Amino acid sequence: MEDSEPNVMDIADARFFKSVGLPLDKPIERKFFSEEYSRHWAGLMVAQIEMEDALSRCSGATTPIGWRKFKGRLRALQTEVLSCATFARRLWDDAATDDAREECTIMAHFLMERAVPYVTWWEKWVLAVEQTGEGGCPPKKSRPGSTAKINEVGGWGATLARGFGSAFCL
Repeated sequence: MEDSEPNVMDIADARFFKSVGLPLDKPIERKFFSEEYSRHWAGLMVAQIEMEDALSRCSGATTPIGWRKFKGRLRALQTEVLSCATFARRLWDDAATDDAREECTIMAHFLMERAVPYVTWWEKWVLAVEQTGEGGCPPKKSRPGSTAKINEVGGWGATLARGFGSAFCL
C-alpha cells in the first residue's frame, strides 16, 4: 500500500480553516479551474474593481463626468455578470465531466448569491438618485458588502435567475 497523503491539510490550510471556524479533521481536495472559467472569473473581478474605483472617485457631490463613468462601469459589470451566466449555462449544457459541472455550479452559485444582489443594489441606488435628483455616494455603511443580500431581485437579475432554470435553485 502506497503511503501518499494528497488530501492531508497543511499548516496554511489549518490556519485558514481555524480562522473561519471550519473543522480541521476533514481531507482537502485541491482542484484547478479551467482556463476559460478563470478568464470569466477574472473579467468579473476586474469589472467589479473598476466599478468600485469609479465609485471611490465620487465624493459628496458627483460631477456629471464622474456620474457617467460610474454608470458606465456599472453597465460593464452587468455585462460581465451576464457573460459569466451565459458561460455557466453553456458549461452546464455541454458538461462532459464532473469537474465542468462543479465549475458551472460554483459560478452560478456565486452569481446568484453575490453578484446579482450586488449589482441589483447599485441599480436601485442609481435609479433612486436619478428619480430624486440628489447626487452623491451612499454612505459606506449602507453599501453592499461581501454579505449583501437583497430581498427582491428584479430587472435583469430575475431574467438571469429564470435563465438558469431549475438546475440552479440554490
